[in-house]
Amino acid sequence: MKDLIREEEDEAHKRWLRKIWKVFSREIKTRAYNKTQRIILDGLIAQAVERSGGPDNVTIDQLEAAWTPLATLARHGSGAPLFLFPGAGGNVLAFEPLVRRLAGTRPVYGIQAVGLDGHTPPYTDVPTMAAVMLTAIETAAGTHPVLLAGHSFGGSLAFEVARQLRARGTTVGWLGIFDTPAPIFDAEDVTQSWSETDWVRRLAGDIEQMTGARLGVDAALTAHGVIATDGARAFEVLAERLVATGWWPADAPRHALAGYLNVYRANLATRYRAPASALDVPLTLFTAAVQDLHGTTPAAAAVQQQPGWGWPHLVRGVSQQEVPGDHLGMLTEPHVAALAEAVRAALAPVPHAVST
Repeated sequence: MKDLIREEEDEAHKRWLRKIWKVFSREIKTRAYNKTQRIILDGLIAQAVERSGGPDNVTIDQLEAAWTPLATLARHGSGAPLFLFPGAGGNVLAFEPLVRRLAGTRPVYGIQAVGLDGHTPPYTDVPTMAAVMLTAIETAAGTHPVLLAGHSFGGSLAFEVARQLRARGTTVGWLGIFDTPAPIFDAEDVTQSWSETDWVRRLAGDIEQMTGARLGVDAALTAHGVIATDGARAFEVLAERLVATGWWPADAPRHALAGYLNVYRANLATRYRAPASALDVPLTLFTAAVQDLHGTTPAAAAVQQQPGWGWPHLVRGVSQQEVPGDHLGMLTEPHVAALAEAVRAALAPVPHAVST
């Protein structure tokens, strides 16, 4: 747990947390939860312990029964919590640099995708993905307006969540979109032509950009003579490289990593066109200064040429701000410092509580 976002925790909480993890260490290791899943479990421990009367009474099954799509990334701070939606793959750890920069300003939650356990099939329908997390978000927000922000695929999902929340009368105080054009076009499925090794190379490339690690997956696939259709062997090469570079726990089962790859594939293959709307929610669009013209489909590029990348067609009151970096680099150091400052400024006018 040393890599989790805990800098703002006090020593008493750390000692309590270590005691809890000592109780569960054997079972958790046997079930081999990966780093991302442990973020979720950390948040669930408090609920399960409170219900059972102490750490010695709670069971691992009670923890799993308390599953929530919310991963607590930062506990401390005042005012409305911020809910972050990651891009393809549903890995909230992509937001770790941003959360560190925002630490202490407000509570921050990451939205976990269904399917990361490697057993549950991922959703391939954005409205369904949104619907399963509404109650958890409303409960965590309490009397505060809901603040949502999403990157890439997560931007479209955050919009759909905002749309569904408003439809049931919940106040959405702000919507942040990180480098995502409005889903007002029929997206081309560029992944149809991808081979099994293409998928692994693409995921490895994204991980390298997010973490700064050099996985060497492409060279390893070539060295092992992995053919394009051999998905199982390509996956094993990816897993070996992730373990060798310390990005994935050596004792974690392969199905946990398979869950990440499955969600990644499902997200990139998911098509979503937003229904006509005029959502009355303040929206800030943060666009990366460096745009990949070759990696953008013609339909998406056409929307990016419109004012506010097409978002004024769906939302009233859109503002736009450019931040340093490219699509993934905007979330990493050193560029994320500018994004964090821009997010803080955008949230400054948002009321701390819902007016009655």
